[in-house]
Amino acid sequence: MIKNEEVYSEVYELLNIIGKEYIDKIPKKTYSLIENKMMKEYIPKFTDNNVSIENASKEALSIIALFHLNYWCDQKEKEELISIFEENEEINKRKYDISQTFANRRIETLNNMQRKQLIEYKKETFIQKIINKIKFLLVK
Repeated sequence: MIKNEEVYSEVYELLNIIGKEYIDKIPKKTYSLIENKMMKEYIPKFTDNNVSIENASKEALSIIALFHLNYWCDQKEKEELISIFEENEEINKRKYDISQTFANRRIETLNNMQRKQLIEYKKETFIQKIINKIKFLLVK
């Protein structure tokens, strides 16, 4: 499990790789919070030459995406990003919706029950029992 201090370290390193012009657009308090909270001895898995999504944690990328949304992009980009975030949120809601999962199982169970044939059971009446016993004795 990744620690918050490691996430701050990754964000700090990513910001420094991105450049000063982007760091200047972030509130000074936010940047100094990242500096103060980061783990000094933790070295992120990327360098200037090797920055890729695979090397950064999801948490660090989420913070960078939030910075991009709030501080670095223009209004048109912001609207597009918000639309993408909402789409992703809707996909995740559907993916992990417990009620939908149970509803799907319930429908599947009902379909399975409909496929199985019910056997009709008729209880013998008193007269049918007598007739069946007579038939049984005559056959012997």
